[in-house]
Amino acid sequence: MPSDGQLKPSRYNLLVDLASGRKLAFNGATAALAEIDEETIPRFLRLLKSPHRAENSTEVELVEQMKYARFLCPAEHDEVAELQSRDRQQRQSKSTFFLTIAPTLACNFRCDYCFQRSNGLVMDDRVVEALIAFSKERLPSSERFMITWFGGEPTLCMPTVEKLQGRLAEMSQQFGVKELTSTMITNGYLLNGTLARRLQDCGINEAQITLDGPKEVHDRRRMMSGGRGTFERILANIEESCRIIRIIVRINVDSENSSAPLEVVDILQQRGLLQHVNIYFAPVNPSQGVCADVSGRCLSTEAFAHLQVKLYEELVRRGVYRIEYPQVAPGGYCGAGNDHSFVVAPNGLLFKCWEELSIEPDDAIGDVFGGVRNQRQQRNLDRYRLFDPFSKLECRECAILPLCLGGCPKAATSESNDERGFCSPWKYNLGEMLTLRYKCNTHEEVRG
Repeated sequence: MPSDGQLKPSRYNLLVDLASGRKLAFNGATAALAEIDEETIPRFLRLLKSPHRAENSTEVELVEQMKYARFLCPAEHDEVAELQSRDRQQRQSKSTFFLTIAPTLACNFRCDYCFQRSNGLVMDDRVVEALIAFSKERLPSSERFMITWFGGEPTLCMPTVEKLQGRLAEMSQQFGVKELTSTMITNGYLLNGTLARRLQDCGINEAQITLDGPKEVHDRRRMMSGGRGTFERILANIEESCRIIRIIVRINVDSENSSAPLEVVDILQQRGLLQHVNIYFAPVNPSQGVCADVSGRCLSTEAFAHLQVKLYEELVRRGVYRIEYPQVAPGGYCGAGNDHSFVVAPNGLLFKCWEELSIEPDDAIGDVFGGVRNQRQQRNLDRYRLFDPFSKLECRECAILPLCLGGCPKAATSESNDERGFCSPWKYNLGEMLTLRYKCNTHEEVRG
């Protein structure tokens, strides 16, 4: 057995070579990133292998820094067991209450890849009061409350949004919730400056809006229910609203529009908007309800990961220094794996995943009225609760496990792969994305 005080390199270390001759050292368990200069590299590598061989006070201090960032950990420490324990604890924790609310499934768009089944039902007062009561049971034990407005298109129901947001914010204050964050996922067609101020006034300070390419591409994919294009109106709305609330521009990518995202970036730059919004590239996924033609043009995770790098490289060349950074994922890849996370349909049904949202009881895990779940709903819930990446050999051995934790639980359980979950893009592009992030960080330091 190793003696007390012995250290070993973490299994989640990644070393990345830089063109300058320096290296980046990244640890997936802490998301720590360090730049190692050429002079220090031999010493760093030697101490990583044999930390007990520190020869002077400088090296002793370096070992301490490596321990703090978790590049080094106790020799007897089981990192997988620690991660598994932390994941289980976080999934069951009540400290953060995640609530995604769809006040309606109605939408003024007919996007060709949308996974949802549109329905004109709007959340009524009975559901609002039941949702308030449902939240009241959970907020006293919560330190953070994270609300996401979803749909359908939530801006079609602004009176409901404003009323419910106000009630939930008031109740959060009443129970001493330390942090309340509210965001909206919207197609942006109605989100002009006036509506942005209404969102701001009721406590919603962020909105995600989708643009899928320049006008000819976007209007073919994201049109009004009557077939009319939406690009110009959305772009004008972004221009009005981005100086009032935070705007994230999501660009959905598949094999059909893989070159279009950069055209969107150029248009935003030409309009003077690029420095006022955040850009987010996302793959179109073959979800339930998506037609076969759309499913066939979806990129594999690996193909998307490589394209993602190219797209962000172009952003950096255009002077946009905001690059996605890998985050440790305690509690799972998304809220679907968390016991304290719910998606609420306009009729009060509860779901774990956005992509399963509907008004069909058999798709749900229960409802806000506290009704007893039937066997089908219990099975739906158990599918998420029982998803365990640590039971899958490839996941347990994977160097990015802390960043992924088996990936999307819906996709992973749908594939029923006993060896691995649904891999994250980080599996295929982590080193390249870290290099890009380093370039952004050093640029900002020089500018500062």
